[in-house]
Amino acid sequence: MVAKLFDRGDGRLLKQRAALRAAGAEVGCFAMIDHARSAPDVTTPDWRAARTRTAMTGGIVLAAGVFGARLAAGRATRDAIGDASSWLAYRGQVRALADVLAAWRPDVVVCSDPETLPAVVRFKALGGGAVLYDAHEFHEEEDHTDPGRQAWVQKVETRAAGAIDGFVTVNAGIAALYAERRPGLPPAVIVHNAGELETPPAYDGRLHRAAGLPASTRILLFQGGLAPMRGLEALVDAGAWLPEGWALVLMGSGRLEPSLRARADADRVRFVAPAPFAELPQWTVGAALGALLYEDLNLNQRHCSPNKLWEYPAAGVPMLATDLPEIQRLASPYGVAFFVPSGAGATDIAARVASLTDADLAEARVGAAAFTRLHSWRANAEAFVSEVARLAADR
Repeated sequence: MVAKLFDRGDGRLLKQRAALRAAGAEVGCFAMIDHARSAPDVTTPDWRAARTRTAMTGGIVLAAGVFGARLAAGRATRDAIGDASSWLAYRGQVRALADVLAAWRPDVVVCSDPETLPAVVRFKALGGGAVLYDAHEFHEEEDHTDPGRQAWVQKVETRAAGAIDGFVTVNAGIAALYAERRPGLPPAVIVHNAGELETPPAYDGRLHRAAGLPASTRILLFQGGLAPMRGLEALVDAGAWLPEGWALVLMGSGRLEPSLRARADADRVRFVAPAPFAELPQWTVGAALGALLYEDLNLNQRHCSPNKLWEYPAAGVPMLATDLPEIQRLASPYGVAFFVPSGAGATDIAARVASLTDADLAEARVGAAAFTRLHSWRANAEAFVSEVARLAADR
């Protein structure tokens, strides 16, 4: 398994790794970037050492020789990756990762993130095994404000398509986008980010204690990265307008945290540090409602199905969600979500919470149980493992 960053909080990668190991596969995990949040048992190849070895054998001359022919590609890569030093580091990471994969000789490489594709294509050219690309997003539009990265992702995914033997993605909407925009890819196998938990755990009060709230307080919980395009500014502003007996808790960290803290009503909005992935259900179960307010700002956002779409219901927690197509399609049949329009303001969010009765919340909790029974990780893991096994058998 190969990722740009193999984060210990990335539930999809961790569940896929566990599913493959449970099926009897030997699984190696490799990342392009080492990080404080890297998961255990992940190898990050030392690209600096690899570059030194290349220079000693004269390979640096070859790199200089091909540079002119690849100048246009290099410019696009620099636009996507950053300055010249970052671009050179990325090239080194690609070479080092491809060399490590070639030495490890896996039957199948499962790669996430478009940044890994050049390394996997290089590995395939060296006689490597089958390649399964798992697109967690419609990566071309992860950031609609960065046209350089959009062009780079389009180029990289299109060029890599011929080396990709199997394709997995997170939902039908993203699959349709890839079928339209990347016709060279194999047909998509849908593997939802479903939760492993099938019965909510007993609540021990930890979320209320950490937030400094009485046990009787109903919590509207946001759990995840404090990042743009998730409606967090309006959500935090809504905290001051929530009905009596409710409070907003944001559990996570990220680059928006300082600005969100600055605008938050200290009496009604609390911040709690993130917890290890394996412990999240014990925290989530303390909420009365989970916030899922992604904004409709680009195609990736419009068709998103975040992990919390499964993780909140698996903990018995209904959702307050924006009316995006995939979220509506999956949640509406079970009555597990209460919807607000994408881009809803603070008063609209607070008013929707205020409109909910005890009966509404109880009925939605029943819907959460039904949703979880029919959307388990077990079924999705079987689809994922079957696709990997098919590729291994075809070698």
